Amino acid sequence: MKELRYRAQVFKNPADLVSAAARQWFEAVKVLKDNQAFNVALSGGRIAVPFLQEASALFGKSPALLKRLNIFWADERCVGPEHPESNYAMFRENFANPVSFPDSRVFRFRGEDHPDKAAKSMASTLKVKLPLNSRGVPAFDLIFLGMGEDGHVASLFPENMSDDLMRSDDHVFEVVASKPPPQRLTLSYNVLETSKHVCALICGPGKETALRESIGNHGKTPFAHVIQSRVHTEILTDISINDHV
Repeated sequence: MKELRYRAQVFKNPADLVSAAARQWFEAVKVLKDNQAFNVALSGGRIAVPFLQEASALFGKSPALLKRLNIFWADERCVGPEHPESNYAMFRENFANPVSFPDSRVFRFRGEDHPDKAAKSMASTLKVKLPLNSRGVPAFDLIFLGMGEDGHVASLFPENMSDDLMRSDDHVFEVVASKPPPQRLTLSYNVLETSKHVCALICGPGKETALRESIGNHGKTPFAHVIQSRVHTEILTDISINDHV
């Protein structure tokens, strides 16, 4: 029997899912040694708002833990920080503002800049702020991902699965997505592979086929590639996948 490279937790509803995800993040920071930084990358998507609200309520009760967080993003739209499509703007409204999180510990993609410049700037920031593995790839403590109906994660879409991109040594990509807004910035596959922990929050109708393909032995989606490239990936979902677990 093939060893599973993921653990799936199935929840009855989205509220239970986001509660468990926020608690998992909180507990991961809680067990750190004093003053040790925790580098986390967040994602957007439909589940992001309730997840950020739940996490802010937890961390807001423990200011000492907030001081350990460094916040990054798995991907961002090429828009300014005030734009309604901005993942950063979503974070600021639903997490940063309620707990008065300091801007000095937030490292956002500069979506308002030229995409090539913004990608290179973030790649440089990752190399400075994060520890590097033996191959020089920045290593996050935790990356939260969503997954789209086509199996995309971050802004790595099926059309971004060329050999050049999947094997690239770059840490940040500029991509053109198949859904609006099309211009995106995203962490690369090698950064997702290198992260100590990856937790995918997959919720809502229309994603059943992509999730089941992704966790199958021969999945071809972007999320499948992430799972296959890692030793372990956490999946929190409200989709029944009993036949695959």
